[in-house]
Amino acid sequence: MWMSSSDVIPGTLRNLADIEKNAREVYRELFNELEDEELKNFISELIESEERHKKLVEEAIKLIEEQP
Repeated sequence: MWMSSSDVIPGTLRNLADIEKNAREVYRELFNELEDEELKNFISELIESEERHKKLVEEAIKLIEEQP
């Protein structure tokens, strides 16, 4: 049975969101272990970037699910 893109795309985006959630958790662990402020700033930027991307993925999923 073939799946339509309206089925595949949200699932793929959810998988991506899960992977990124795991990345954010790793970044946070690294941040807490680091003492070097320059590295902490870099990791902080990565966390913020992942948070922004998470919101975009959530918006994309919502838009796809709202389509008839």
